[in-house]
Amino acid sequence: MPARARAAAIALLAGAAMLTACGHRATTVPVATSPPPGTVAAGSGSGNAPPTAGPARTLDLQAHRGGAGEVTENSIAGFTHALELGVTTLEMDTQITADGMVVVTHDNTINPEVCADTAAATAGDPDYPYVGKVVHALTLAQLQTLDCGFQRRPDLPDQIAVKGSKIPTLQQVFALVKSHRADVRMNIETKIDPTAPQQSAPVDEFVKLLRDERIITNYPAKLRTVMAQNNMPLPQPYGAR
Repeated sequence: MPARARAAAIALLAGAAMLTACGHRATTVPVATSPPPGTVAAGSGSGNAPPTAGPARTLDLQAHRGGAGEVTENSIAGFTHALELGVTTLEMDTQITADGMVVVTHDNTINPEVCADTAAATAGDPDYPYVGKVVHALTLAQLQTLDCGFQRRPDLPDQIAVKGSKIPTLQQVFALVKSHRADVRMNIETKIDPTAPQQSAPVDEFVKLLRDERIITNYPAKLRTVMAQNNMPLPQPYGAR
């Protein structure tokens, strides 16, 4: 991908990608609004007409990193807990493995405060231990050996640590949402750092895999241009599969 196109894609993907899981609309909670400034409530005796009701606002209750303050972050246990609480959006972070799998984890490198090594994926694996290594340099099989619920995060004293938690794939999270028949949105952040490109998958790979996973459902004109320049057809949204 040309440098200018890559920069444009980074700008477009560095934010969160919003989608509706399994074709469901998000549940919204009405929030009461105050009368506009300068208006007087009916019956006040002022003689003014009652204020005109403005458009209703809604509250989007997001579980950040799957509700990291409650349960092990970005874990199946955490996402399950958030769904049972009734959140309207699951927020999560994605990385790309060395073998091209989209996984749900926040840090570009394996964080020792979150994950611990248990064993090598294969005997004599030269990459072992994996803690501290770049996620994009490790395969899914290597990542699956990590225990990412071995302890409560030091900065989250109320978090419930679910020992044995694995880094899930994005498809596993989709499957969880489907199994719960959850009316929920998913706020999926792509962990791309243009200042440290060696710490994550190239933007070209991110665009291709997110397109293949049907994660990108809102295609701004600039992103359409980048994809057209690189012969990437626009897919159907995830819920249209």
